[in-house]
Amino acid sequence: MQVKTMTLFRQLVQEKGWTTVQTFGAHFTTAARELAAETGERRLADVTVSRRTFDRWMSGNIKSMPQKDTRRILEHLFQQPIAWLFAPPPKADTSLATDPQQETSRSPLLPGIPEDINQAVDSPDALGAPPEVVRLHLEGTTGASHDAPDLRALSVQAAVASLEFAESVIPSNVTDDTLEHLSFEISRIATDYVHAPLLPLFGDLLHVRDQVFTLLAGRQRPQQTRELFLLAGTTCLLLSHASQNLGDTRSAMAQVRTAWTCAEQADHTGLRAWTRGTSALINEWSPQSRMALKLTEHAAVLAPAGESRIRIAAIEARTAARLGDRARALAAVERLHRAREETPEKDEVEQFGGLLSFPVAKQEYYLGGTFALLGEHADAERHAAAAVERYVIGLPEERSYGDEALAVIDIATAKLAQGDLAGAAERLRQILVLPPELRIQQLGKAMDRVAALLQQPAFAGNRDVRELADLARSYRVIDAGSRIPSL
Repeated sequence: MQVKTMTLFRQLVQEKGWTTVQTFGAHFTTAARELAAETGERRLADVTVSRRTFDRWMSGNIKSMPQKDTRRILEHLFQQPIAWLFAPPPKADTSLATDPQQETSRSPLLPGIPEDINQAVDSPDALGAPPEVVRLHLEGTTGASHDAPDLRALSVQAAVASLEFAESVIPSNVTDDTLEHLSFEISRIATDYVHAPLLPLFGDLLHVRDQVFTLLAGRQRPQQTRELFLLAGTTCLLLSHASQNLGDTRSAMAQVRTAWTCAEQADHTGLRAWTRGTSALINEWSPQSRMALKLTEHAAVLAPAGESRIRIAAIEARTAARLGDRARALAAVERLHRAREETPEKDEVEQFGGLLSFPVAKQEYYLGGTFALLGEHADAERHAAAAVERYVIGLPEERSYGDEALAVIDIATAKLAQGDLAGAAERLRQILVLPPELRIQQLGKAMDRVAALLQQPAFAGNRDVRELADLARSYRVIDAGSRIPSL
């Protein structure tokens, strides 16, 4: 049979008639909502008390103090310090009421602790503190100098503060299941990104990001905090791609900066490398193309062996080709081939897959684009055709419709440059008949280049070419609410 210990909490509950968990719980909830309204801390309104906890409090067998939010609500409800609530109630002592000198002989440092330490030893209840603190106090009591009582009271205060700190750091608001769920969601979004509609994905990304940010505002073990920062940075990385695909470069760069901050907090080199690479990619498609080359230099130092390092070389090659720097573009292509031969290192970002990977099909697409920009049409067609073939025979969830369509235009461009008008027209029809939801915005720029090629004097007077050029110029791409590309 469990022996119940009388505490001030139990005494007050009995006096108020709140002896059932239902009645007490109703008053506790009211106090929680009041405190939440007063402080603006909305989470307090959601704190509840279970039957098991209430029974334990009523029994007086308290091994540890309630958690911080619960303590605050209890103090608000009873207007008593938490240390007093779970200590024995003060005993009536008429001598204190009639002896003013004795009434004032209490420690100014902690109410309820007598100045005379011998009185505390004889009557531990007078300490008005939890049993652990009383024990700490008594075990530290030896001889006494004139200043000893105040110092011992200070020692009790220090013990209470230390216990509260220990309780505040032990709990974690994160479980392994939570981290696994968030990782799964990010992986799902990264995989769907290359072929799914934007709006649901964008909403999913925001939901996951907000979940992670909320968890980071709480407390967890250091390793869990590091993992949360990795997840936060990864979601911001995906959001940067989404913003760029919407044509909002400023927001894309803001997301990249946040991803970099998270990478720094997580001290995660792999996330740093992917973030710098994404920043370079965004700059490549903007008027700041030269800045992209500087960013690839930084990313190349950070990138681990494997797809991350191959990706950086591919971005540098295509950017240099876009700027007309043939030597640098070809040197980057060579680094790409060397990186393919290296033994891959573990990359936690790459393991999310989808947009956060750089498979062979995507590598071939980048090589095709690089050689197309360099005017190496035979090599451009060869690599672009290899990209399309790999996308067609690959898994549906890995098929990047954006990259595949752009690779088809690279093939058509190469054929036009080599005088194969019929072959180019056949490829361009594939783009012209694409459903509206697959017409990514980058296709508009690519079709403008095709239209310019069709205006060359060699094609003058050709009715079919003129008709094809008109179709290319009038090509309309999707709006921000439709499909998005994988750049």
